[in-house]
Amino acid sequence: MGKIKGMAHFHNKIKQFAPYTEPGHIAIIAHEDIDAAAADSLIAKKVKAVINIKCSVTGTFTNNGVYRLLNNKIKVFDMDDSTGIGPWINFRNIEIVDNHAFLRYSNQHLAIGSVKEYDVKLVRKLPLLFRFLEKNKTLKRIKGVKI
Repeated sequence: MGKIKGMAHFHNKIKQFAPYTEPGHIAIIAHEDIDAAAADSLIAKKVKAVINIKCSVTGTFTNNGVYRLLNNKIKVFDMDDSTGIGPWINFRNIEIVDNHAFLRYSNQHLAIGSVKEYDVKLVRKLPLLFRFLEKNKTLKRIKGVKI
């Protein structure tokens, strides 16, 4: 994956976040199922990467927001250990290295949490996976087995 460095900018709502961020920032958001409109606003701002403290693709409905971001060379991550991340991270330098996010502070790297990276191949396969899981859930319900 390499190393990604940048200034963090956090907001719960992308519509309110986008006007205040700058090109090259790392967007930290709380947006389940990133949709096309949300992705387009991040693309327009030319963010370097997106760390989502919610699930970027849940399979609840079909959307192509993550795919759009990836096609525009914007890395997308979901954060596993999001406890406590929030507005305090604004305008602080962070790094993403080997599936971990770090705060750079006084020449130290303070761990923020683990991240999972999306890639185009995975995003293309997710709709098929979600349909397969839903079909198997239905089959197991018919047989009386809980998943």
